[in-house]
Amino acid sequence: MRLIVRGSIGALVLSLATGSTRVCARDLEPPVHDAEAAPAEEDVYEAVAEVEAPPRQATERKLDAEQLARVPGTSGDPIKAVDVLPGVSRSNDGEPILRGAAEHESTVFIDGTRVPFLYHFGGLRSVVHPRLIEQVALYPGNFSTRYGRATGGVVEARLREPRSDAWHGELELSLLDSSALLEGPLTENLSFAVAARRSNIDFVFDSFVPEGTFNVLVAPVYWDYQGQLSYRLGQHGRVRLSALGSRDQTTLVFADPSAENAALRGDVGGSVEFHRLQLEYQDRFAGVSQDVQVSVGKEALRQVVGPNSQAYFDVLDLGARGEWTVPVSAQVELVTGLDVEAQAFTGAYRGSPAPASEGSLDGPDNVADQITVDRTSFWLVHPAAYLEARYFPLERLLILPGIRVDYYEELDALSVDPRLSQRLTLGEAVTLKSAVGWYSQPPEYYESLAGVGNPKVDPYHALHLSAGAEFRVSDALFLDLEGFYKRLSHRVVATEGSVPPHFINDGRGRILGLEAGASYRQHDGLAAQFSYTLSRSERQDRDDPWRLFDRDQTHVLSLALGYPLGAGFYAGARFRFITGNPVTEVQSSSYDAGSDVYYPLFGKQNAARDPAFHQLDVRLEKTFGIGPGTLGVYLDVQNVYAAENPEGFVYSYDYRTRQAATGSPFFPNLGLRGEL
Repeated sequence: MRLIVRGSIGALVLSLATGSTRVCARDLEPPVHDAEAAPAEEDVYEAVAEVEAPPRQATERKLDAEQLARVPGTSGDPIKAVDVLPGVSRSNDGEPILRGAAEHESTVFIDGTRVPFLYHFGGLRSVVHPRLIEQVALYPGNFSTRYGRATGGVVEARLREPRSDAWHGELELSLLDSSALLEGPLTENLSFAVAARRSNIDFVFDSFVPEGTFNVLVAPVYWDYQGQLSYRLGQHGRVRLSALGSRDQTTLVFADPSAENAALRGDVGGSVEFHRLQLEYQDRFAGVSQDVQVSVGKEALRQVVGPNSQAYFDVLDLGARGEWTVPVSAQVELVTGLDVEAQAFTGAYRGSPAPASEGSLDGPDNVADQITVDRTSFWLVHPAAYLEARYFPLERLLILPGIRVDYYEELDALSVDPRLSQRLTLGEAVTLKSAVGWYSQPPEYYESLAGVGNPKVDPYHALHLSAGAEFRVSDALFLDLEGFYKRLSHRVVATEGSVPPHFINDGRGRILGLEAGASYRQHDGLAAQFSYTLSRSERQDRDDPWRLFDRDQTHVLSLALGYPLGAGFYAGARFRFITGNPVTEVQSSSYDAGSDVYYPLFGKQNAARDPAFHQLDVRLEKTFGIGPGTLGVYLDVQNVYAAENPEGFVYSYDYRTRQAATGSPFFPNLGLRGEL
């Protein structure tokens, strides 16, 4: 945040470009005058400094996109680098697992607008061009009242302003994908940026994999785009129009019935996409800062699993957010806001009863128990209001009380979520932090859909508790230590045997953990990020015994290093060690003559574990200066020593034999990037 301070002895006028902060007058000493000098007009002084606005939650972990673009194993994608931070567990699907919460219990924002998913195909790439990202913020728990409808955590990416000094462009080609970026000024106050990207995986597959190598044809394709128009209104104001979209599509064609499931025939595949158009207005009047956003978008889901299971849904997304920051006194600042989301669904479904979003035992579709929902339309409308305060009762003590109220129209339910955080600075190097808060979330849309779910289910809740300390050891070294506890209540779980009404609020959960992190940054030198998370996440469904969360990972360790070698060379490495996910083993099977399918008979749920996951990624990059531009060549190698990392098992059709399913393969991504 840029702070411009002008004033005279006895008077200070603060002008903030964005946000606000608190400045002690004694830190702005007036010039010293000769006591015998003749009286003069009141001296005027001026200073300009870059300062951070006070935080809005006890814990916020922000990533600098320029530094994290070189984290190995991410293919230059700063959003993928969130997994080097404490509190982030590894997900098979790529979406973040934050402090033992399921993927759908956390939420993702881009410039304040919620998006349905963060990564292509669960982790290949984020859905935003990496060169447009200014900052990625991670709130693993106890987040502020600005965010709601989530009981886990929050990831928010902020896009930077388009460059206005001159026109710039970038073209990047790699084995993974190809992308282009163009930006620059249109007028003195108006600038633009456009970017697009498409995967190359299908091209590589067609070109280098011999025909007939596989019995199953796989054709995954993804693309995304972003566009911005930004108009500056004087010193503090801005109007920005943004557009972004993403699509993933894959098709598997089986010539014969699947060996794993004789009921699986024909095409298997689907697509998921979203588009967003957002208009944002920021300005400051009479000391009051305001940020108003409106958005409209579309989501589309298509899924086909043979002839027996098909689904499609089209979604119209509408959103609006307004936030106002009002300074009340030197010690108090209020933040109030409105947050509205509305979705209009149209779709149809034919297939097995929908499983619980977490904790269901996987087995083949039971054709006899299929349900059918003909074309249907419905709305989800979720308005909310929130109020929070930044209160400095003492110079070094910040207290952050807040309250958020959400209404869920389709459930006719209301939630009231009070939250409280504090940060106490001791000297210049140590900050103590703690927080407690209540968080609420509506069920997944299908869990309350008539015919598929139960329209009478209610929102579920979580109590968050955390306490820790931050240590600024030096300008280069920063340490972070925090403990957390979460209690989940009123969880939406499947009924016994998935019989109608299919879903009920009869689940609980408890999560306990400790996070440790260290960040070391030398100017033009070594950059290092270390994180370790120790946690245990348990769930209880109905009156069943307590079990481990499907993605419970006791130990999560990550170390990333990067170093400029000189002459335009940069080298980095990332190592991760993570406890394997819990698994439920199949003990035997039963045969259903009516459907000609074997069904698994499971042992104790989540009583076993996959072997520990471990992986080393390295990145080497060379940048050449060519006239006014640069040319970069990089090799980003994922899983250098080709660790197999088994993740569950693939069983034969009758469950008599099995083999481990392996995770990410060895993948050397060679790329070329030109910038102007």
